[in-house]
Order: sequence, then structure tokens, then C-alpha cells
Amino acid sequence: MSVLEGWKAYESGGQGADPEAGLLLPSAAAISGRIGSLAGDAARKIGAAATEAKATAAAATAAVPSATSFQLALCLFLAGATMQFIAVFIALPVIVLSPTKFAVSFTLGNCFVIAGAGALTGLRASVANAFAAGRAPVAASFLASAGLTLWSALILHSYLLSLLCSCVQVGALSMLVASYVPGGTSGLRMVASGGWSALSSLAGR
Repeated sequence: MSVLEGWKAYESGGQGADPEAGLLLPSAAAISGRIGSLAGDAARKIGAAATEAKATAAAATAAVPSATSFQLALCLFLAGATMQFIAVFIALPVIVLSPTKFAVSFTLGNCFVIAGAGALTGLRASVANAFAAGRAPVAASFLASAGLTLWSALILHSYLLSLLCSCVQVGALSMLVASYVPGGTSGLRMVASGGWSALSSLAGR
């Protein structure tokens, strides 16, 4: 058999068919649609990320106090520090003779400091945080003790009641401040328990 006859026999037997003829290749429209779908998904994800970033930036900007709030808070903090200085260095040494001076200056100092913190964070947010679950009894005790301290010192002029209310106010304020620190309340209770045990042992000797 010649070469030409062999090639004709090969073609007539189908052995020379194109092996890629049976493959199903995607059309140009299908490829374009797939690319468009992927591009749309990417655009939606980018848009969602941009929206979330804008919302986060807006929340962060809203949390920053204004210049007026900052100045008011600074004035209140300075007034509170001044009253606390008077309470500790002027009124405290003579608290046994005149507890009224210590009670008034200490209470006003605490009120100024708390008002300054409220000016920074906002009155509504400060009240909500102070009277949150688990913190409301301590906040109510502090407000009640502060009011009773001023009432007993300025109106009743009671020596013992002013001193007692001042002590209660110190304890309530310490618990309120410690409640904002993780584990602060437990640590304060441990310190108070240790101090009470030491005083009890000294008193028993």
C-alpha cells in the first residue's frame, strides 16, 4: 500500500478527526457575563466597606467633645480640684473641730468633678452609665449622701451628721469610681475587708 492510499484509509476510518472538536468551549458572551458578575460583586463589597468606614468615622467624630464642652469641663475640673485642695489641706486638719468646712468643700469638689466628666461625655450618656445595671445602687447612694452632707452642714449645722454623711460619701464615691475599672469593685472590697480586720485586731488588743 502506498502512502497516499494509507492516508486515505486513515481519513475514511475517522482516525484523523480533530480531538478538540468535541470540546464545549464557553462563548464570548458567557465569559463577558462572568467577568461582569465578578466586577459587580467586587463593587458591592467595596461600597459596603466604604459605607461602614464612613459610619465609623462619623461615630468617632460625634464622640469627640466640642471646644465649648472641653472648656466647660476644664473649668469644672479646676473648680473641683480647688475645692478638694481646700478640703484636704485646709478643712481636713480641723475636721474634728469643724467638720462642716470639710463636708461642704469635699462635696462641692466631687460634684464639680462629676459635672466636668458629664460635660465631656454628655449628660445623658453620663447618667445612663452611672445608673447602669449593677451600678445604680452605688450612684444613688453617692447622690443621697452628697445631698445629706450639704443639708446637715448648711441647714442643720449638725456636727455628727455632717461627719457621718461625709464618711458615707467617701465610701460611695470610691465604689462608684471602682465600678468603672475592671475588677476594681472586688479589689476595693478586699482592701476594705483587710483594713477592717486590721482595725478589729488592734481594737481587740
